[in-house]
Amino acid sequence: MTGYVYMTASQKRGTIYIGVTNDLGRRMPEHKSGTGAGFTSRYGVQRLV
Repeated sequence: MTGYVYMTASQKRGTIYIGVTNDLGRRMPEHKSGTGAGFTSRYGVQRLV
């Protein structure tokens, strides 16, 4: 099974979120729509770094 560790940020020098998934193509749209993780929707952490 393939897995990915990914990092998203709110803005330059902003809040960072580190996550793990097996389907990055599915997970990033979930972050952008605000579903899945409450942390990312609360802090606006949507940019893949």
